[in-house]
Amino acid sequence: MDPQANNGINLNPQWGQGFISISVSQLNGLTARSIALEQSQQREAASRISAVRDILEIHEIASNTIHSQANRIAQLETTHQREGQLLAAAETALTNQERKFSEQAEQLRRAEEKSDQKDVEIARLIQERQHWERVIRSKEAELQMATGQYEWNLALEERVRVLESKLNQLPASE
Repeated sequence: MDPQANNGINLNPQWGQGFISISVSQLNGLTARSIALEQSQQREAASRISAVRDILEIHEIASNTIHSQANRIAQLETTHQREGQLLAAAETALTNQERKFSEQAEQLRRAEEKSDQKDVEIARLIQERQHWERVIRSKEAELQMATGQYEWNLALEERVRVLESKLNQLPASE
């Protein structure tokens, strides 16, 4: 039997089936390979454990980040809802303010119309007053003329009486 055929292990047919004849050097070689294989497997296992630890650490960081982000999103949603409520309240206040401004503008427009109407009425009354002032001045002038004429007539009548009285005092023959 060729020792190379079985990886350097010599199977001895004399001992019967299942018995293996191994030299010390072969046994040392197998032990060294076995130790090397075991160390390799331990390094691989350690590497895998390290990788699993890294994955768990990454998972924990990711989980914490996700929880943190979820909390932040919840805070943002709450803030967004508050801002929405504030915005709705501000829009309502703005709408109410616009309505008040519109009502005030309408009141101002009506007041201006009334003011314009009053201005027109005042202008008409001023013109009417000026007309009556002219009429009164004209009548006063007429009255003064009439008064002057009346006084002149009175003076004239007085003069006529004086003359008539003097005439009556004169002897009839004269």
